[in-house]
Amino acid sequence: MDVCFCLITLSSPWRRVRDVKCSKMRPNKSRLSLKRKHDAGSAPPSSSCDSALLDKTRLLSADDTLFSNLVAEDFEEEPVTISALKTSIVEKSCGLSPIPSLPSFASNIGSPSSPIVNKSLSRTQRCLIPQGDQLNDSLKDSDFLAIPEPLIDMELVREERDLFEESPQNDKTLSDSGCEGASLDDDEDKPWEDSVYVPVTPKSCHNITPKNLSSAKALDGTRSIGIQKLSHITLPLNKTKFEMTLPGLTDINWDESLRLAEKSPSVEDSANSSSFSQKFRQQLMSNYNRNNMTPTFQGKNGQNIPEDQCFFGLPSKVQSLIERFRGIKDLYAWQKECLSMPEVLQRQNLVYALPTSGGKTLVAEILLLKEILINRKNTIFILPYVAIVQEKVRALSQLAIELDFFVEEYAGGKGSYPPKKHRCKNGVYIATIEKALGLVHHLIIDNRLHEIGLVVVDELHLLGEGSRGATLESVLTNLHYCKLGIQIVGMSATIGNLQEISSFLNAKTYTGDFRPVELKEYIKCSDTIYSINRNMIGSEESPLSIDRTLESTYTEEQLKSDPDQIGALVAETVPDESCLVFCPSRKNCENVALLICQTLPKTLKTVRVEAKKALYKALIAEGNGQVCPILYQTLPFGVAYHHSGLTAAERRLLEEAFLAQTLCVICCTSTLAAGVNLPARRVILRSPYIGIDFMDMSRYKQMVGRAGRAGFGGVGESILICQLKDTEKVLQLLKSGMTESISHLDADDGAGLKALILHSVSLGLASCRSGIYKFLEHTLLWVQSERKGVDVLNLADRCIQSLVAEGGLNIVDVKSSDSTENNENVIVAFPPSNNKSSDSQISICIRLSTPLILSKIGEAAVKGSLTIVIAHRLYDDLCLAQEKLVLVNHFHLLYCITPYSMMDQIKPNYQVFFNQFMNMGINELKVAGAIGITEAVAVTVMRRKTLKAVPQEVVDRFYLTLMLYDLWHQKSIWDVSEKFQVSRGQVFSLVQAASSFASCVLRFCEVLKEFWCFKVLLEEMVQRLSHCCSVELIPLMELPAVKIGRARQLYNAGYRSVRDVAAAEPTRLIREVDHMPRKVAYQIVAAAKLILIQKAEALRDEATDFLDGLNLHMKDTTTPVYNALQ
Repeated sequence: MDVCFCLITLSSPWRRVRDVKCSKMRPNKSRLSLKRKHDAGSAPPSSSCDSALLDKTRLLSADDTLFSNLVAEDFEEEPVTISALKTSIVEKSCGLSPIPSLPSFASNIGSPSSPIVNKSLSRTQRCLIPQGDQLNDSLKDSDFLAIPEPLIDMELVREERDLFEESPQNDKTLSDSGCEGASLDDDEDKPWEDSVYVPVTPKSCHNITPKNLSSAKALDGTRSIGIQKLSHITLPLNKTKFEMTLPGLTDINWDESLRLAEKSPSVEDSANSSSFSQKFRQQLMSNYNRNNMTPTFQGKNGQNIPEDQCFFGLPSKVQSLIERFRGIKDLYAWQKECLSMPEVLQRQNLVYALPTSGGKTLVAEILLLKEILINRKNTIFILPYVAIVQEKVRALSQLAIELDFFVEEYAGGKGSYPPKKHRCKNGVYIATIEKALGLVHHLIIDNRLHEIGLVVVDELHLLGEGSRGATLESVLTNLHYCKLGIQIVGMSATIGNLQEISSFLNAKTYTGDFRPVELKEYIKCSDTIYSINRNMIGSEESPLSIDRTLESTYTEEQLKSDPDQIGALVAETVPDESCLVFCPSRKNCENVALLICQTLPKTLKTVRVEAKKALYKALIAEGNGQVCPILYQTLPFGVAYHHSGLTAAERRLLEEAFLAQTLCVICCTSTLAAGVNLPARRVILRSPYIGIDFMDMSRYKQMVGRAGRAGFGGVGESILICQLKDTEKVLQLLKSGMTESISHLDADDGAGLKALILHSVSLGLASCRSGIYKFLEHTLLWVQSERKGVDVLNLADRCIQSLVAEGGLNIVDVKSSDSTENNENVIVAFPPSNNKSSDSQISICIRLSTPLILSKIGEAAVKGSLTIVIAHRLYDDLCLAQEKLVLVNHFHLLYCITPYSMMDQIKPNYQVFFNQFMNMGINELKVAGAIGITEAVAVTVMRRKTLKAVPQEVVDRFYLTLMLYDLWHQKSIWDVSEKFQVSRGQVFSLVQAASSFASCVLRFCEVLKEFWCFKVLLEEMVQRLSHCCSVELIPLMELPAVKIGRARQLYNAGYRSVRDVAAAEPTRLIREVDHMPRKVAYQIVAAAKLILIQKAEALRDEATDFLDGLNLHMKDTTTPVYNALQ
C-alpha cells in the first residue's frame, strides 16, 4: 500500500527547501526535522521541477521522484524533471483528498477550536502544525505535495498513562520517542509557520485528528515541540504539535542508514558527504520495492499486513497486547501448528480437543480477533455459564478498547433482541447457550446472519448434556444449514467421539495431549499412595506402583475425625502452594473445610492477615452485614468452600481470593472444574463418587486438569482417595475413554426435536415435511441415528403430528397437496377443536409437500424461547390474570413472571407458607384471592392434605412468588434464605431464572396483542428484577461481574455511575474497594469505558439513521469517543 504525506501550503509566496537535517533516533524509530528559510529576494523559477512542486491538481505517491526535489539542498543543484524517472501519480478523483473541505480547515486553523475528524485510530504519530499570521482562504483541496515521515511505533513505549505529559527540558528538546524535536531558526521570518505538514495514507488522508497540544521554549529562544496528556479534542491557537493516527504506516521500513550520528552534522561534514536527498530517495525506493515483494496478509477491505510484521494474519500490535494483558510472550508449538493449518487459513470449520490448561482458549481468541479486525465480520462466543460469560466480557474489554471493536454480553437478563446494528464497528457477542439460540434466530429473521463470520463454542462436549445439549445442537444446526460461510470453531478437553462431532459440523479436527506443566497422578488407598503410569494402561501389568507411605503427625483424635488424612495432604502444600479439594456433595464441602482447619497448624492464621480481613469485609458487604458461620471459622486459615449453595457474588469473591493467593485451599464440588479457571499445585479428589454416581473419565479429567497450570509451579499433582472396595472400579475408570457426546433431541418424547422443527418453520428454513427432512439431515441426531437406533424421519413425523395437535403448527391449504403421492407418505394429524363442547375431532392429512406455518401461539413460543407446552400454560395463566389483575402493588405481576422450572428445584416448606400467608397485608391477600389461594387452602396445605380448590402447582408457584416479593422490596438474599429455609444459592438462582423468564414473557406478549397490558407493565420490571437492588445501584450493576456488595462499595466510595468508574484510576479502586485484585480493577475500568463507548456510538448511529431518513448527512466534528477516555 502506498504511504503518502501531505504538505499543505497555506501561503502563496514561493518557498524553497534550503536545508534538511535528521535528528538521532532510538532503535526502530525515526523522525525528520525539516528547516526551511524564505528567500525574500527570489522569484519562483520556471523549471519543470518547480512547476511540478506548485502543481495543485495531483497527489504523488511515496515512490515519486518529486520527493527528491522537495528535500534537495537546493533546487538549482539537482534539477530533475518528472519524466526523468518513472512516477506514480494518483489523481484526486481516486478519493485521496487529504482533508475534506480544506478551505474550512485553513480558515479555522488559527481559531481557538478547530476540530478535525478521524475515524480510524490504530497507530499514533506526531506532526508539526506551524502557524501563520495570515492564511490564504483561496487554497483548494489539491494544494498539497506528498512528503514522508517515518512511523513511530508507540506500542514499544506505551504505558497506562499518556507518556507525552512533560515538555522538553533542554535545548535538544527530546520527544518521548527519544529523538530531537524540530526547532526553528532564529530568523525573524519563520516560513514554517506558513505551512501545515500533515502525514496521511491513501486510506486515512481524510481522517486527521488534532489533540490537545502544548509548546515549550528551547534554550536558544526558538519554539520547540512538547505534547501533554489529552484533555480536549480541539487545536488551540498557540499550539504547534498534535497527535494523529496513521494505520497504514507499518508498510514502510526505515533503515539504520537514515539515522544520523549522535550530533547533528556540521556544514563541513555535509559538504564532504553525499547529499541527503540522494540517500533519502534511494532508501525510499528500496523500501517501496521491498514492501511490494514482501508476502502480505490482506484484509477484506484491502489493507495489507506484511508477513514479517504480523501475528498469524493480525497486526503485531495484537501480539503486544496479548503479552501486556495476558502475560503470554509466545505461543506453544501446537497453537502455532493449529493456527497455521491450511483448513484454518481457509476459514473451514474446526474442532480441536486438548487437555485442560493446554491453551485452547487463546487459539479461539486469535481466530476471533482475526475475523473482527481483518475480515470485518461480527463473531459469537458461546460459553456454558453466566459467570464465565461475565469473566470473558471483562477479559476482552481491554482488547476491545485498544483494537476498537465492541463486546456485548448475552447472559441472564442482559442482551437485546434483535441485536443492535453497528454502523462502523465489528465485534463479538458473548452469550450463554440459551441466549445464543435467541441471538441466532433474530439474526436470521432480520436477514442479518451474514454479519456473522465466526462462531466459537467452548465446552463443545455439552452437546451431550440433556436439554442444554439439545439447545446447543439447535444453534449449530441452524448455522450449519444456512451455509453463509460462517466458520464454526469448537473446543473441548473431554470429548470421546470427536469424529462424529466433526462429521456433524463438517469440520477439520485437531487433537493433542500437550500440557504446559507436567501432571503426576496418584491414588491414595489407606496410608499408601500409588503413582499412576499412563504408559502401562492397557497392558497386562498394573499401571499402579507404590510411591510412598503417608506419614502424618495426627493425634488419635484427629485420626478419628480425618481417617483419610486429607488435612495432612493439604498441609504438604500450603501456604506457599495452593490446593483444591473436590468433594462429592455440597454438605461434604463444608464439613471437609472445617475438618482441614482442625488439622492445620495455627501459624497459618498469621499469613496474609490484611488480605484475609479485606476478603472478610467484602463478604460482609455482599451479605448485607452477614457472613456464613463456616467461612467465618475457615477464612483465618486461608480455607473456604465453594458450591452452588453460595451466591454468585460470594463464589466470585472466593475465586478472586484464591487466584490472588489470599486463600490457599478451596473445598468444592465438581461443577467448579467445568466452569471457573482456578489452577492449583495439588488437586485432591475426596471420593471417586459425584453424589451417588461413580465418576466417569470426563469428570475425572476436568478435575485433575486443574492441577499444575502454566505459571503456577513446575509440576501439578492429583490425588484420588478411594476405599479398598472401590479399587477395581478405579482401575476400570483409568482404562476407560472420554465420555461421548450423544444427541438429546429425541429425549423426552422428542421435546428438543419439536422445538427445532418449530423454529425451522418460523425462520423459513423449512416449510413442509420434505423441507423438514432435509433440515434434519444437518443435525447430530442424524449422524448418530444408526448407533442410537432412531428413525429420525419417523420421529419427525410424530413431532409434526404433536405440534399440529398442540396448536403450534397450522396447515395452509389442505387441498393444495399433491394427490399423486402414495398414501405411505401421508400422515394424519388432529388439530385442536375450537368447539370444546363437541366430541367430534377433525383429522388432517399432511403430505410431503403440504405447506406448514406457525400458529399465533407457536410464533409467540418461538419469540419467547418457550416450548409449546409452556407457551400454552403461560397463555392460560395470563388470560386468568388479565381478568382479575390486581395492580395495587407488584405482587400479581411477580406471580405472572415466576418461572415454572424453579418449582422442581425449590420445594415449599408448608409451615413457612402458612405463617407467611397469615402475616400478609390486605393488598397481598387481594392478589392471593385473585389467584385462588384462600385461608382454607393455606390450612389444607399446612396439614398436608390433598388440595381440591386449586392445583398444587399454583401453591408451589405462589410460594416462590413470596420469595421474589421480599427480594423486590430489597430484602437481602441472606434474609430470604433464612426466612424460607432454602440455601442462598437457590435464592440467587430463583432471581436469575425469574429475570430470564420475565424477558421471555415480555417477548411472548409482544406477539399476542391481547396481552398488550402485560407488555407495558413488564418492560420496567425486567431490568430491576435482574438485580433486586436499590435504584441508585442499578447503573453500577451494568458492569460485568459487579454484584450488590461490590456495587455498594463503589457507590459509597463516590462512584455513582459507570462514567465515574470509567474515569477512575484502577489503583484507586484497589485502595477503596475491599479485596479488589489488581487484574480485576483494570478489567472493570476497561469494561466501564467500553460500555460508555458503545452507548455513545449507539446514539451517534441512531442520529445518523434519523438524518439519513431526511436525506441529510451528519457532519462529524468530533474524534471517536474512545479517544476521550484514554
